[in-house]
Amino acid sequence: WTKAAEGGVDSARVMLAKLHLRLIGPPPGRDEEPNLKAAIEVLGPAVERQFPDALFLVSSIDRFNFDPPDKKKAARYLLAAAREGHARAQGVLARELGGPWVLPDDLPFNLELPPNPADARRWAELAAAQDDGYGLLVMACINENKGDDVEAKRYCERAKALKYMHATILESIWYN
Repeated sequence: WTKAAEGGVDSARVMLAKLHLRLIGPPPGRDEEPNLKAAIEVLGPAVERQFPDALFLVSSIDRFNFDPPDKKKAARYLLAAAREGHARAQGVLARELGGPWVLPDDLPFNLELPPNPADARRWAELAAAQDDGYGLLVMACINENKGDDVEAKRYCERAKALKYMHATILESIWYN
């Protein structure tokens, strides 16, 4: 991954950052602590080039790894990733802008964005159009929250067809 990153492959930079953060790995026999500084450093060029996976990972880093979290910076990177077409970022942004509902794998970023149901729906629709399981469940919740159980179930079924396990959990909460 290092050679690929040095050659300008942004996806390799994301993988190296995940290694530094211990989101994947470490290789057997290497019990090193997460290295936040190295992760941010390796992501820098990919973020400058607006690589969506890098932007999304940085939004998570800013949210989780600083005390206090830099919520404005995290929101800025999350929005940038969503604008670049990152489906999960679009779904997470929709969740942040959406209602008080809870998803089975819900871990809101809690970025303190003002609620905006119209924008939430727009971002969720974009994520769902890419068959992102999380985006589909956000759309299901948006529809269930407005009383449209038929549409909610349709989105939930689409997520189930994609083997997104949380769709089955959500459906069991609603209908059992």
